[in-house]
Amino acid sequence: MKKLDQSYKPMKDVLPKDALWLKDAVAVIDPKKNEVITAKGDLVKYEYMVIATGIELDFDKVRGREHLHFMR
Repeated sequence: MKKLDQSYKPMKDVLPKDALWLKDAVAVIDPKKNEVITAKGDLVKYEYMVIATGIELDFDKVRGREHLHFMR
């Protein structure tokens, strides 16, 4: 089994070549105009947008969790 540090790849190695990765927060999304304004004030027009908000693990909200066994 691989360890976590063995499965890591830099984002630039897995992002499609024509994708735009903005390392900024979004201030405004205008879906009617297909525009985003970033916290830095940049205007970004898009045809398609993927919003990745991340993940927050909260196992207490999983029904039946008392029957699950986690490896540590």
